[in-house]
Amino acid sequence: MTASPSAGLRYLRAVALVLVALQLGIGMPITGAAAESGRYHFDEGVSHFRNDELRKALGAFQRARDAGMDTPKLHFNMALTHYKLRNYDRAETAFESLADTSGFDAMARYHLGLIAERRGRDAEAARRYQQARDRADTDALRRLTEAGLGRTRSIRETSVYAFAGGGFDGNPSLLNDINRGDTDSDGYLELFGYASHRRGAGIFDASAFLRRYDSTRRANTALLSGSAGRQTAFAGGTLQYRGELAAIRIDDERLQEEYTGRLDWQRALGGSRYLDARLAATRVQADDSYDFLTGWRYRARLRTSGRLGRGWWRTGYRIEFNDRDDLEEPEAFFSRSPIRHRLRLEVGQPLPGPFSLEARLAYRHSRYRDADRFSNTDGSTTEKRRTEDRLSARLGTRWRFGRNWSALLEYEYRDNNSSFDSFAYQRNTLLLGLEWSR
Repeated sequence: MTASPSAGLRYLRAVALVLVALQLGIGMPITGAAAESGRYHFDEGVSHFRNDELRKALGAFQRARDAGMDTPKLHFNMALTHYKLRNYDRAETAFESLADTSGFDAMARYHLGLIAERRGRDAEAARRYQQARDRADTDALRRLTEAGLGRTRSIRETSVYAFAGGGFDGNPSLLNDINRGDTDSDGYLELFGYASHRRGAGIFDASAFLRRYDSTRRANTALLSGSAGRQTAFAGGTLQYRGELAAIRIDDERLQEEYTGRLDWQRALGGSRYLDARLAATRVQADDSYDFLTGWRYRARLRTSGRLGRGWWRTGYRIEFNDRDDLEEPEAFFSRSPIRHRLRLEVGQPLPGPFSLEARLAYRHSRYRDADRFSNTDGSTTEKRRTEDRLSARLGTRWRFGRNWSALLEYEYRDNNSSFDSFAYQRNTLLLGLEWSR
């Protein structure tokens, strides 16, 4: 941006400095006993900063750190001083370390937006301002982030994510204990890619997924999907409406196509918490070999999430209705339309160094619309409704070793109990791979 700031923008930046001063809550009295302590050097640095003696302030903050002081306030002061000195590389690194720290996350992300904007990375700046606005707990900071968004959010933004890895699957064919043998486990290769592009209110994205097993061909899966839509302000939040297309193959043959219309609404609740909801209607058109999947699927989801210290949490509920053609014969009837309820809880926590820990627990209950009816070998008839309870638990860790790179190690356990033994199974999977995002 080359234009000089307006009077309103200068006022907002002055407000930012006031917010910083209030947030830090500094200025403790100095005593002789504390002359060599980190607190003394910290207060000395604050005094220099207020007098615009930035290099002296930075030296004092560094002495406080060397004396053993290690607090978010010190790191924020050092980041702010580097920023004022236009040491943007060091300021960016310091603010990144505070981006998930409660009480500092909103202001840190706002300054990351300023740095990105000054470097001409408008798309990244808009994303940072949006994150800061969602976490802002004062009207003044919200006005600052709105001003930043007003300068940058109408530009183009493209994000890309890619994953490549492999692992071990203890039950790729989802067989029950009676039919599964010791040789039914298999190794696999997994690839996933996702790209999203936004221009103003327009949203476009595409994804591809591939999993191939060493010997279990019937479990090979491939998916290709894409969507387009728009977003707008609605009811104090952001509303997205889009159409999606997806094609799925299994065992290297066509499984089904999906045509979806979707509404997503998200609203910040303050205090680093937000609420989002989704409504989706999908037409599923399956291959003749899988015609029991053809029909309509309707989903509604409600989630909420927030920060917990340096970590995060997310929980949600989803209900799903299916309307498929039942299999009806003179002596048999099988329902193909389940109603499903799902509860999910996810948490993440940074670990020392570049590591983080993530966990997910999910429960799904399925109940088919009508009872099945079939004949037994003795000539009698049995009626029984198919119900299932599936519990899954996932634990993973990430190692970030670059600005765009990380390694992922993940384990998942799944237990599916069914009123029909043939649909009951247990599954253990292990996955290791590399992630890249931009």
